[in-house]
Amino acid sequence: MSDINSEVNRQNVEAANHCRCHERKELARAYVPMQGFGEISRPEIGLRNGTIFPDLLSPYVRLTQSGR
Repeated sequence: MSDINSEVNRQNVEAANHCRCHERKELARAYVPMQGFGEISRPEIGLRNGTIFPDLLSPYVRLTQSGR
């Protein structure tokens, strides 16, 4: 089994050496601002809302069939 793995690894290295895809490129950068710690909902409310942090709630408006 280890012979198969080493052959696969060798093939992967060889393929990477033949293309430019292995160059290090920054594809994305995350920006996550620090959040303050606020109040916490009761567990039963958190389960219903999907979060125990009320500050993270984003109410969605249900669209009608006309799209409004």
